[in-house]
Amino acid sequence: SNDYSNDSPITYLSTDEKLPPSSDEDENENTNDEQPLSQSNINNQRQTNDELITELISNPDSLILFIYNLLQRVRCLISFIKKSYPLDRYIRHQIHLKNIEIKRCAQEQKTKSIKLHGIVMDFRIRWNTTYVMLSRFIAISSIITDVTLSPSIEIALKNVLFPFYRATKLLSGSKYPTLSIGYSVLVALKNFLTTAESDEALENAFNKLLLIQFNYYFEEETSLKQKRAILVRLTV
Repeated sequence: SNDYSNDSPITYLSTDEKLPPSSDEDENENTNDEQPLSQSNINNQRQTNDELITELISNPDSLILFIYNLLQRVRCLISFIKKSYPLDRYIRHQIHLKNIEIKRCAQEQKTKSIKLHGIVMDFRIRWNTTYVMLSRFIAISSIITDVTLSPSIEIALKNVLFPFYRATKLLSGSKYPTLSIGYSVLVALKNFLTTAESDEALENAFNKLLLIQFNYYFEEETSLKQKRAILVRLTV
């Protein structure tokens, strides 16, 4: 059999790289500066990209490294999506919805309909599979962009999850009794989920969805014995 070396940066991908650890302080950062890119920023980004392309064309070694890093990012992202069932299911569902919309538009315009396909990983010594990987990835890039570049939605989701982060941190303490504060934490969380903010429609919608799950796990699935134990501990 052929022995393919792992030294080729274009063909092979290192899988032992790790993301930098996140800090607890990151959860407390002010999100007011997390705003969508302005048109001037977009224009500046395009100018930067043009300058980068010019530089890469004049330097073959840098171009090779750039291609390697680009393919590495695509493969890592595809691998991450494939390993995450909720994310993979979301991508597949969005592709299904887009195919329905594409077919509808094609029928209205009496043109030939195209079909989007799911993302795939390439076989790295066969460049045709790398083409298939990239073409499918680019075709659904808008779906991935919707996930990664919708700051208003991400910020809203971060805001509604922050109390749960703080509650978990509070209940995970080791230098003080936590069972006695459990009931108070649950009451505070439910109060947060049921208090609507008049100017935060998106966060209110998220809270309603979270409240359904909250009631299921902490009321319907919590036995009467467990509830009494919490109340007894609260009075001790």
